[in-house]
Formats: sequence, C-alpha cells, structure tokens
Amino acid sequence: MESDEFKLLMKARQNVYDLLRCFFLQEPEKDFLTAFKEENILKDLRGFHKDLDEGVELIAAALSSPDLSALSSVLQEEFTRLFVGPLPIPLYESVYRSESGLVNQEETAAVRRQYQEAGLLLHPDSSFPEDHIGAELEFVFFLCQRAAQAEKESDQKSFSRLQQEFLRDHLSVWIAPLCDRLFSAARSSYFQGVAKMTKGFITWDFEEVVSNFGKGVLIAYFSGIPLSLMTPTGSAKRVGKSVAPRPMERPPPRGSGNCGMAPLSVPGP
Repeated sequence: MESDEFKLLMKARQNVYDLLRCFFLQEPEKDFLTAFKEENILKDLRGFHKDLDEGVELIAAALSSPDLSALSSVLQEEFTRLFVGPLPIPLYESVYRSESGLVNQEETAAVRRQYQEAGLLLHPDSSFPEDHIGAELEFVFFLCQRAAQAEKESDQKSFSRLQQEFLRDHLSVWIAPLCDRLFSAARSSYFQGVAKMTKGFITWDFEEVVSNFGKGVLIAYFSGIPLSLMTPTGSAKRVGKSVAPRPMERPPPRGSGNCGMAPLSVPGP
C-alpha cells in the first residue's frame, strides 16, 4: 500500500475509534446526539459486518426521535445505570478474562505494559484502571492517529505492529462478551446499537484489516472504506464534548473528538 493510501486508511479507522470511545467515556448529552445525527456518520458504516449493520440501524432508529433533548435525558440515566452503578456491567478486560473475574489482574498489567511500549501512561486523574474499555479504545485511536501522522515507513510499521498486537492479544479477545452483556442489559435501541456497532466494527477491523497488516493486501479493504470517513467532515469531530484539554495531545488534533475523559497521557520529560 502506498504511503498516502496507508494514511487515509489510518485516518478512517481513527475516526471510527474516536466515535466508539465516546460511547463509553461520556454521557450522551443533547449536543453529542445532535452532532452525531447531523454528521450522518452512520450511513458510511454499513455493509462491512452483520453486527455493525444491526448496530447502525438501532442507533439510527434512536436518533430519529424528534426530541433529542428528551432522548438525551433518558439515555443519560441509562448510561449511569449501565456504566456507573449501583450495579453496572463490568467494563474491564480482567473481569472477562481472568480466572478470578476481578479487576486489576494480570490482564490489567499486560495492557499497562503495551501502553508503556507506545510511550503512554494512564492519566493520573483517571478513576479506572488501564483495561477499561474506554481506555483500550482510546489507545487504538491514539495508535491510528500516530500511524496516520507518521512520515517514515519504519514508524508506520511500528504503529501498525502495536495495533496488531493489541487487538490480537486484548481488544478483539473480550469485546464480544462485553458487548453481548451490554446488549442484554440495555433497554434502549441506542445502547443496544452501541453494543452491536462496537462488536461488529472491532471484529471486522481485526479480521479484515489489522490481521492483514504487512501482507500487502490492504488495498482491497482500503478501496471499500468511504472517503467521507477519512476526512474531518465525516469524522466525529463535533460529537465529543470538550471538557478539558486532551492529555495525549495539546491542543487536540484537528478532526478528533474530545470525550472529556481522555484517559491516556504521554509521560512528561
């Protein structure tokens, strides 16, 4: 794949992971839903995977509401019930993969090591461990972003390798049971759609794109990704709620959303 095509592919994937992380890191406030609806991102995500298609339809049905303010109030309550408590669904890799089923297990340490290899640490203000789904999606977003910015082929290969290893060893392994649990617990078509969309895209991305890094066949997959996902106008740039500067990059790069809880930070000097 030529360098320009590689960068466009990484930007397209960056924009989708931008959106996915927002689902789990911020409440769906009215501004988020309005921007989400107006950006019309969903139309470009059809046709890749069955679960992704079902998720797109479910979220689109929710966003068809004529009163997004009322919808936001309902969804914020559901966000709290699902992700905050008092009895939230677990959002941590270690819960799904460790023998104990508890948080802060070996899986958490393994994720931390992969962050450190990429030069990242969990933000000190974060209230959750490294293997939270939002942090893991943030990490892939970061790797796509850096791969898209890389000028040297060696750097492109390095960031591609990190993505391949992380999705293979972590994110793709536990995303299905997490999303299945979320789908069962959700009461709204919106969060059912979040579950299906997240599961479908990550499954497709790993099996059809990331697993083929370095095999010289990505051009076939690149040609099927809509150009609107590769440009700022098709990204989730207005979807994220800007609460504080993203600690990964100050200021935030043009075209990326701000979810208000960016959990990863580049270590200081």
